[in-house]
Amino acid sequence: NSFDLLSESFSIWYYKNHPTLSTLHNYKKYHNNFKSNDFKSNEQYLLNLNRFYFELTQINMQKLNRINKIKYGRIEKTILKLIYLNENIKEHEWRPSIKLDEIERGIKYLVNYNYISTINRMEAINGRLLKVEKILNNILTNITFLSESEYSYCIKKIDSIIKLLNNIEI
Repeated sequence: NSFDLLSESFSIWYYKNHPTLSTLHNYKKYHNNFKSNDFKSNEQYLLNLNRFYFELTQINMQKLNRINKIKYGRIEKTILKLIYLNENIKEHEWRPSIKLDEIERGIKYLVNYNYISTINRMEAINGRLLKVEKILNNILTNITFLSESEYSYCIKKIDSIIKLLNNIEI
C-alpha cells in the first residue's frame, strides 16, 4: 500500500515537474507549462527528490510483488539519476542548451501531435511561449560558464526554435 501511494505521488510530481514529457505522454494537464528554472524552484525540486528517495528507502523492497519490485527499481534509478544531475553535474549552470532543447521539444510536441484539438494546441503553445522570456532570463542568471561550442549550439538551437515558430499554421 505504501509503495503504491508513493509510486502514484512520484508519478504525479514527476509529470508536473517535467511538463514537456507529460505532453509527450499525453497528460493534458501541463501542456501550457515548462519546468521552472529559477533558483528557488531548482532548490525545491532537489528537496522533493531527496524526500521521495528517503520515503522510498523506508519501504522494504523484499515485501513487494515482482511488478512492484520492477517499479521500485525504476523509481529509484530515476530519483538517483536526477539527484546526481542536479547536485553534482549542475548542467543548468553551464549548458543553457538543455533548456533550449526543452523549449523546442515542448513546442514541437504540441505542433505535431494530432490528439490535441487546434484550439487547445494553440492555447497550450501560447501558454508555453508566455513563459519563454522568464526562462531565458533565468538561464542568464544561472549560468556560470559557457564554452564556445555550447554557445554555437545555443545559437543553432535558437534558430531552430524560431524556424519552428515561423512554420506554425495558425
